[in-house]
Amino acid sequence: MTTGEKQTNIPAGVIFTLLALTQLTKLGSPGAIYMLIILTSLAAFGVLAAVFYTGNRTNLPLIGFGLLAAAGLLIWCNGFALHAYSTEIWVYRGDDEFRFNLFCFLPGLANFASKLGILGIAVAVLTDKAPQYRQKAETLWFLPAVLQGGSIVLALLAYLFTSILGGSYWPFLPAFLNLDTVLLTAGLALAGLWLAYPDGLSEGEDGGDGYIGMVKLLLLNLFTLGIYQFFWIHRTTQYLNRVEGEARQKPRTQVLACLFVLFYTVYWIYKNAQRLDILAHEYNIHRNLAIVCLAFAPFLPIVSIIVMQDRINTISTLNTQPVPASGAAAQ
Repeated sequence: MTTGEKQTNIPAGVIFTLLALTQLTKLGSPGAIYMLIILTSLAAFGVLAAVFYTGNRTNLPLIGFGLLAAAGLLIWCNGFALHAYSTEIWVYRGDDEFRFNLFCFLPGLANFASKLGILGIAVAVLTDKAPQYRQKAETLWFLPAVLQGGSIVLALLAYLFTSILGGSYWPFLPAFLNLDTVLLTAGLALAGLWLAYPDGLSEGEDGGDGYIGMVKLLLLNLFTLGIYQFFWIHRTTQYLNRVEGEARQKPRTQVLACLFVLFYTVYWIYKNAQRLDILAHEYNIHRNLAIVCLAFAPFLPIVSIIVMQDRINTISTLNTQPVPASGAAAQ
């Protein structure tokens, strides 16, 4: 491991150890299905903690991620029995009727999809069963963490909308709005990085101008509850002012617009992803980021931020090399 590289396996091991300990405190809870969920989750977290402490990349990670996906499936299916995807209609009806509500269903689906997604990435990266998807899986290492974190946001929205519509949605809150979900979001992010970058991730000292380590980017967004994205917008606006033929933007003005103008962040992401496409073309790097970023910007802007920063990191790293990627860069 070279100077400036950071391994993500040890922090991931710590997080999954903490998650295993939280499951130990729940042993003895009533209900056979609930106990099965706890035991499956405990086994998954325990195996994954061992994986990350030892750096094992053979069959053990697949077992751990497989158990995690199985626990996610059990939680998702059990939600139907618990009315976790329904709204209790107590304003309009007096008989405590439960009705299926799509707002309530989406967070549970995102939770299960995140666990199934990290299993899929592990299978594509660690085995030869789907070699055609390996590169795509390595590119989408962050998606399970985004889905898991998104389940928290969707849970809050579900509670808000069902309250506005005159319903009661208490069963859902303790299932997703807790420390376990936050820890698992961070754990999936570090696990994805470990799968995509087995030799560690180079941080700022080894990158060039504009470089931000992906671990740092994810953690800052996570622990500032998304506030860091406005600092990132300021920094990225400055960086992309180097694109020739494009009007200069004032970073402070762009941040204020993103803060106070409705949907301006979506517009900013799209226009600056276009600038990044122009810059990437000088280095013979695949373009068309703008469409991808625009697709995620209205609902999951963190995905667009990760995709854009990953491209900036690639360009910044090329700038530190003695031989530019193209004649245009040499000029």
